[in-house]
Amino acid sequence: MVKRANLTRPTFYLYFQSKEANFQELVDIFRLNLFEYTQKSRLEPGIDSHSVPKAITSGSTAICTYFVENPNLTRIGFFIA
Repeated sequence: MVKRANLTRPTFYLYFQSKEANFQELVDIFRLNLFEYTQKSRLEPGIDSHSVPKAITSGSTAICTYFVENPNLTRIGFFIA
């Protein structure tokens, strides 16, 4: 991982205590972002029934777009963690 990031090991450990700490930060980032997208996609109380399909589509699209644009983070967040 250090080589792929074009870093030296000492530089890596300036930012992370361990590989496990780095992994946990990635999991936390994924979960936080997913939570925020989920919160944004919630339907507002009193929403007009005609607006519901569009609101659901918009929220679902935003979440799926996040997954597609962040495939490695999604893989870590869903499958590895």
